[in-house]
Order: sequence, then C-alpha cells, then structure tokens
Amino acid sequence: MSHLPRLYILFLLTLVVIGVNLYFYEICDFFSMVEGYQCPNKNQAISDTAITLVYCLIPGFFIRYKIFRPSDLLILLVYLMHYLGIIITYPNLNIAQFDWWRPIVCLSFTLVIIVNNIKFSYLNIRFKPVKKLSIGLSFFILFIFYFGCVLLIFRENGLNLSPPNITDVYGVREAFVNNSSLLGGYVSVISGYVLSPFMMVLALLFWNRDKVGKAAMVFIASIFLSFVIYSATGFKSVAFSSFTVILFYIFLKTKDFYAIKILSLLAITIYTFYLALPFSLINIVALHWIRRVFIVPGMNVNYFFDYFVNNNSEGWSNAPFIVSEIYYGTSGSANAGLIGDGLARAGWLGLVFNMFLFFLTLKFVDIFKTEKNKYLYGAMISTVGYALSNSSITTIFLTYGLFFIIILFIVFDRFLEKYA
Repeated sequence: MSHLPRLYILFLLTLVVIGVNLYFYEICDFFSMVEGYQCPNKNQAISDTAITLVYCLIPGFFIRYKIFRPSDLLILLVYLMHYLGIIITYPNLNIAQFDWWRPIVCLSFTLVIIVNNIKFSYLNIRFKPVKKLSIGLSFFILFIFYFGCVLLIFRENGLNLSPPNITDVYGVREAFVNNSSLLGGYVSVISGYVLSPFMMVLALLFWNRDKVGKAAMVFIASIFLSFVIYSATGFKSVAFSSFTVILFYIFLKTKDFYAIKILSLLAITIYTFYLALPFSLINIVALHWIRRVFIVPGMNVNYFFDYFVNNNSEGWSNAPFIVSEIYYGTSGSANAGLIGDGLARAGWLGLVFNMFLFFLTLKFVDIFKTEKNKYLYGAMISTVGYALSNSSITTIFLTYGLFFIIILFIVFDRFLEKYA
C-alpha cells in the first residue's frame, strides 16, 4: 500500500476525532441537567487534547483499509463507535483520573489489530456448504421465517402500527420488555438487525439485474418488517439498520480503499451537522445521533472503569444496572460493549479474556467469506460492529444474530453465486 492513502486516512480520522470531541462539549452543555453528563474538565489543556488525538490514531494506523476482509470492517466499526468514545470522553468526565487507563485500552486494542493482520496458515479456514439449496427453496424458507416473525411480534405486542416519536421511545421499550417473552425478544432483535437488512440487500441485487417486480416485493417486505419492529420495540437502531447495511454494501463494492469513502462521508456529515447546530431540528437530530453512536458507549465504559477501580472489584454480574443507577440516576441498563463487559465480568482478567474472544470472533467471521459474497457479507457484519460497541461480546452470536447471518449466507449460497 502506498503511503499517501494511509496518510489521507489518518487525516480523515483526525477530522473525525476532532469533530466528535467538539460534539462532546456540545452534548455536555445540551444535557447538562441530566445526571451523568456533567463534564467538569471541558476546558482541558491543548496538550491533553493532543494526547487524546495520539491515543485515538495509534490503533487507526494499523487497521487494514484496502485488502478487504469482513474482520477489517468489524475492527473499523468497533474502533469508531467504541474505542474513540472511551479515549475522548475519559479526561472530561466527573470521575477519578488514572493516567494508565487509556494506555492500557490503546495497547490492548492495537495488539488485537496487529495480531489479526498476521496470516496464520492454520487459521486460514474457509467454509464450503456440502449441498447448495435451490434458489426457490431458499426464498421459501426465508418467507416462512419472515411471516412467522411478523405473526409472533403481533401476537405478543398487538397490531401496533403507530411508531413512537424517535426522540422519546423509552415508554415503548419498557412496555416491550415487560410484555415480550424470551422468544419474542430474540425474534424482534434478530429480525431487525439481520432479516430486514438482508432482505433490503436482496432487493438491491434484484434491482441490479432488472428484476423490478421481485425487487419491489422484497423491498416493501423489508420496510414493513422494520416498521413493525420499531413500532413494537422502540429500538431506533432497527429503524436505520437496513439503510446502513445498504450504504456499507455500496461502499464495499468500490473495493479499493473503501474506508476512505466511509470516513469521508462520516467527516462531511459530522461537520455539516455541526455548522447547522443553530437550527433546532438539526440540533436535536445531530446531538442525539452523535451521543448515541459515538459518545454513550465510551462514557459507559469509563463509568464501569471508575466503579471497578473505586470498589476494588473483581467483576460483578449486574454491572449495567449498578452503573446506570449510580452514574445516571436511572433504573435502566448501561451496557458497555466489548471493553466494559470484560471489566464487569472479571476485572483485568475479563478485559484480557474479552480481547482474546474478540480476536477469535474476527477469525470466525472470515471463515464464511467467499469471493462472491464478501461485500454483502461484510455489509451484514456492520450490524454486529454496532452490537459489539454496546453489548457484551457473547450476545452478538445469538441475540444480535451473527449465527443467523451465517445461516442465511449458507441457505442463499446458490442465489449469491448468481446475483451477487
């Protein structure tokens, strides 16, 4: 790889880091009356900002941006939505400051990236289905599952087709948690994060082959499923997951330096919204988006760390509820993603164990990549990146549907050979 594209990517990452940092100050002001968002160190020294930038860019330097593997995209997403938030928010929060916390996070995350870049011949495994299903049977299985999901959601939550206000979904979420069974919860999340986005991409593949009627039917079915799930659960990420997957698929299809387009769009969006903050509607949307995607995961991890250090804890199973009550003054669940979940499970050993699990997960997702499906498969993995940034690593396999993604690609292997 030439040095110019990598330097340009580091420049884009610098713009993103500075932009998220600026937003963090705005978020502290906007949510200053909300417990947990007090930022007493906003006016930190320029030298500390420079240190923050260095910590942010070190892992970014080692991420692979050209030769695509699904694991590369997964690393990039966890880096953007989880790692950056930890590094940026830590020196600004109202918590005890420990100089060695950010170096430990930086070193552990960077080591995973470097080791993942090494080619281990004995880990270079590729899955090949013994028998490929016909295209007709693949779609029959898909739509049987589709209608089963819709009927189960209606059965448990009623025929609710009134979506909640996107800025106030917590009442709907609470009702869903109280009324939904374990099966209903799994089906709703998997359908929203996996089934609906997959159908959206199938519609795009049909459209590219001028199968307009089939494309329209699958597209409408995908939109309807997302609408039903969002109305029943209030999960905002479900409302955008399908379009996010489509966007990643388009970027990945460009092949060379896909990350440049992803980071360029991200930087342009961040600064365009920032310049438009004086407009109230854009202000609410932008601050809400940046806060949820980039800021909150990092804040939660740092609050987990603060509680862990101050209480000499070796791990505690109900950490999300404790952190939510102590730092946010609510009875919710402050999930803390890959790094925070490790601390909560077993302290420092839990952090090491989770990073090892992360490495194994990266190798696992690459097993099912083929030359035909790698861009579509990578786009579907983007939802797993979001889940890893906000939930425990063990939940991505069942709750957030990584196993189900793999099953879909096995079932649709023949279709993807023809259309992908």
